[in-house]
This record gives sequence, structure tokens and C-alpha cells, in this order.
Amino acid sequence: MEIHGRQKQIKRTAIYFEFVERKHAFLFATDIASRGMDFPAVDWVIQVDLPEDTDTYIHRVGRTARYKFKGSSLLMVLPSETKFIDRLTRLNINMKKLKANPNRTLTITSALQRINAENSDLMHLAQKAFICYIKSVFKNGDREVFDITKIDHEALAQSLGLVTTPVIELVQESEDKNTKISKLRKLREKIKMK
Repeated sequence: MEIHGRQKQIKRTAIYFEFVERKHAFLFATDIASRGMDFPAVDWVIQVDLPEDTDTYIHRVGRTARYKFKGSSLLMVLPSETKFIDRLTRLNINMKKLKANPNRTLTITSALQRINAENSDLMHLAQKAFICYIKSVFKNGDREVFDITKIDHEALAQSLGLVTTPVIELVQESEDKNTKISKLRKLREKIKMK
């Protein structure tokens, strides 16, 4: 099951009720589900991307351990994002660092690349996911944590099953309209594929 902002409210509501009525279920959700929806008896919240700030983290994790129930949360963090963990620690949020056991991990890059090569719709979705992720990091104003220059674009592309890394030109809008900026920076975001 999935809940996200591109769904109509009636569909999100139907999925919500289907999820809460099930004894065992997985729900993939964007931050639209982090506030205002009561999910009783959620055991785990797994965050595969960093929340934009500590408040969002708290709201995401707040979906678990409600009332008298205990719950757990897993936050996946890139090496470039560890300053976010420092912020959570300053808020007295205790975290335990886990590392994947290299003996139990599998490399699926080749399989993903084959699947994408056979299905142009999936390839397009992988490219779109890459572009959306890079844009979301770029648009976050917190450069201390969200530093686009520290993301390994090639590794990200490979993780999505892309053979080539999409090229993205991102233009930061000037906050001071009187500041002269180059013609290149005046252009809107321009996205090209290699």
C-alpha cells in the first residue's frame, strides 16, 4: 500500500482505512502521512531518506510507539548527512548506529540494469527518481546537512539500475534581485541525459 500527495484525498483515506484494519501490513508513504493521521499499533517506521528537519523526523517517528505501545524506527543516513544525527542527539533523541553486514548484502545493480533495459517505463521512472532526489536535496536550504556536492551521483544512478548517470544543471535563484548573475544562472533548471 502507498500514500502520497499525488493521490486524491478520497483514495488516501481509503488506503488509510485499509491499512489500519489489517493485522499485518506495509505502508509506503511520503511526509503527507507524518502529520494528522492516526496510525494505531505501528511497530516500525523506516525512513529511507533524511527528513528536512528535526521536527519532521519527530512527526515521522511519531507514527510508532503511540499510546501504550512500543515501536522502533530506522533512519538511513548517508555519510554526508551525519550532522543531522548530531542535531537529534542535542534534542536527547537516542540513536544506535547500525552497519550492514557485508557478508549478508547482495549486489543487484546488474539485475536492475537488465530490468530497466527491458522496460522503458521503469527506466523512465528510475531517471525521474534520480532527478527528483537530486532536486529535493538541492532545494533544501540547509547546506550543512544537504550538500549536493557530497552525493555520489554515479552510485545513486547505479542504485536505481541506470547505466548512465543523468546530467542535471541546477540553478540557484538569487535572493537579491539586484544582484547580477551570469546568463547560465538565469536559466531555469535544465535537465539533459548523457
